[in-house]
Amino acid sequence: MVYDPTVCLTNLKTKGLVPPGMACQQLTPPYHCENVINENPSYHQACATAGVLYFPVLCFVCYNKSTKKAKYFPSSTFIENCTALHNQDANWEFDQCYCCCSCLANDTLVAIPNGFKAISTITKGENVLAASTEVKGDKLQMNWSSAEVNFSAGTGSTGHQPMMVYIVLEDHLNDLICNMDQVFLLANGKYSKAGKLQPGQQLVNKDGNPVIIQLVSIGAYNGGVHHISTNKPWNKNPDGHLLLAAGVVAGDYTLQLHFSQLPDSMKDDVYDTKPSIGTPEYEATHTGKVKRSDVLFEFVEADSKSPQIGQRQMVSGLFKTYNVETSNVPYGAQALFTSEQAVDIVLNGSQAPLSNPIPRTIFNTIEAQLAGFYPEIDFYYDTIDLTPNVYAFEAYGRKVVQVSGGLARMKGFNYEGLFMAMAHGVSCFYGGDPKNVAGYSAVGQADLFAFGVISRQCWIGNPYITYIMTAIDQWQSIFALVSPKHAKGNPLDPLNDPSLDCRVKTIQSAAAGGALPECAGGVPLPNIALQKATATSDTDVVLNFSLAIENDSATNVSNYSLSPNAKVKSATLDESTGLIVHLKVDLKLGTQYTVTVQNLVSILGTGLDPDHVSAAFESPRA
Repeated sequence: MVYDPTVCLTNLKTKGLVPPGMACQQLTPPYHCENVINENPSYHQACATAGVLYFPVLCFVCYNKSTKKAKYFPSSTFIENCTALHNQDANWEFDQCYCCCSCLANDTLVAIPNGFKAISTITKGENVLAASTEVKGDKLQMNWSSAEVNFSAGTGSTGHQPMMVYIVLEDHLNDLICNMDQVFLLANGKYSKAGKLQPGQQLVNKDGNPVIIQLVSIGAYNGGVHHISTNKPWNKNPDGHLLLAAGVVAGDYTLQLHFSQLPDSMKDDVYDTKPSIGTPEYEATHTGKVKRSDVLFEFVEADSKSPQIGQRQMVSGLFKTYNVETSNVPYGAQALFTSEQAVDIVLNGSQAPLSNPIPRTIFNTIEAQLAGFYPEIDFYYDTIDLTPNVYAFEAYGRKVVQVSGGLARMKGFNYEGLFMAMAHGVSCFYGGDPKNVAGYSAVGQADLFAFGVISRQCWIGNPYITYIMTAIDQWQSIFALVSPKHAKGNPLDPLNDPSLDCRVKTIQSAAAGGALPECAGGVPLPNIALQKATATSDTDVVLNFSLAIENDSATNVSNYSLSPNAKVKSATLDESTGLIVHLKVDLKLGTQYTVTVQNLVSILGTGLDPDHVSAAFESPRA
């Protein structure tokens, strides 16, 4: 498999991670992400450490916010050069964009002039066999020659690669593992990517003879991956960029990079409309031609009796096929969304494809952070579950927080939002009262604990405000996908089903250090009580309240009346406490008065206690 910047950009866009109008491929002067990643040790090490195909790496750019142009400089002088531009024009500033890591499994054998060599051991400057093709009659002829490798990079010996394709060739000879975007030459002389192959199709061996695909499956691969490219020029033709990998002809880095430039006549029939393996459309399109395993995402020809692979240990790692059924969620588990809300989110939102590695990468990062604080919780990512949700439950004596791939793949629901969603799962165990009948913290209380406690526990310092406000925005955006019918909740069951408007109030209150709103099962906030009224002179009355009052309502003279009648000329709030209001009035000496207040609002947003809106006092005697 090789790096394709269009795939990188698509992955970032489907997750909402591309800043408007800017991408690394658009920098001035132009450069390619693969140069940045592999020529800058820190970026390259980030890729190697992650060990994930198309892992997004944040890269520095120097960006002009006026002209919308960006520049990249060598890492050794980057800060110096961008600072110099800023000093000349303040519109130049430091910014960021993403590049992606990219790759075939490490132990895939690639043909070289005197034999074969594992792809991960081939270095820049070595020679490999590269082919050009021509059709003579009905025969596809391969012409092989030596070509120098000008690019070689990978993830090292380890890594977790989601959505990889396992291909079993006829007679199980030289089975191979690659990602969904690896390009292959078909026996009809056309080209296809691995994610759209089907059992019964024919690839090509070194001599141009067909090699039947017996089985294709998708799953996770724990192991290293690598890619290489030849130095042959690109002329919008695959010639010179065809390698012999695992006994079949596959494209190098350059071919994958420019696959979209191939004319439709060179791509597999109706390529652009063909569905990818693992989607419902894939099974529907190939009905009668292929069949799927009852329990695994493995496909064989309809009349085939090929055994299931399930999992296969390779020299460089373990491939494990995805199960068709999603993981079991036990009865009584606490969920982030009701089932109806989750369905609305799927129908009204947009999800990144299963092949996008960014959602799993974000989950891994959050898991590592939360596990450090909560080691007794097992975090599980269910790749195949398309329904957006997080579940909290206990199984086999362990606390489990299970995240669906469908939630992690929601466009615009990224690190901040998913972190709080997983923190909500943790809070179901540790959020405290009120609790539901199953013993989990109520939905709103779990929201409150996640946004109010766990966020402060994990996000320290200046970034906190940015993270928490972004998380709130992402939650509100995903709430907006739920229909009004399913967003209103159940007023009779605020612990298990508060309205989404109430949940927004809850997370906003939590971020500001507040309490659980009554609509989510919280204790009602106290109302204002007028505790005492005292006349300190025949023109001054002092009112004492139980709660601090908001200034606008406190200073509105129409909110105060006296009996017998006396005109209130002004009202001044004692801002040092917020509990005292000074009234300017004309009183008759030695007279009993009753003062009544209305429409006052506390700093908590609450109103007046109807039983404590009046107080009696006597004006001074002569």
